[in-house]
Amino acid sequence: MQKQMAKKGTELQTKSSEVKPWADDERARLAKVLCNVFDLQKQYGKTTAQLENVVAGFCWALQAYQVNVVIEGIKRYVLQKSDMPTPADIRQIIDPIVEPWKPDWSIYNRFKKLREEQGPYALSEEEIEYMKSCEAYSLGQRAQ
Repeated sequence: MQKQMAKKGTELQTKSSEVKPWADDERARLAKVLCNVFDLQKQYGKTTAQLENVVAGFCWALQAYQVNVVIEGIKRYVLQKSDMPTPADIRQIIDPIVEPWKPDWSIYNRFKKLREEQGPYALSEEEIEYMKSCEAYSLGQRAQ
């Protein structure tokens, strides 16, 4: 998923340090790309009359990023999805939010039950590490 998009060396996180409106030629490049995407992708009720607003919305919402980065994010989106992207979709590709790890307690309980029923050698090292991470998390100190 997003891990694949943010592999080392292919990260698109090049946010501008200062948020400045894009130049007219940059807006024109983005508009051309969005026109092509508009023709290619499913729009679910959007009309060509709304395209100007779509371009303006992308420019407003994503102006903190370089235009070439936004265009690359759009390209990656189009290669994976069939609907029209939103600025939030593109932002998630170019600057993904990484959620903090949280244990899945149902998995923890399943491993615990398996260990109780079949003994200490029933679990793999990875499963044991998962249980330790869950226990450390419950104590407020995530295991490294």
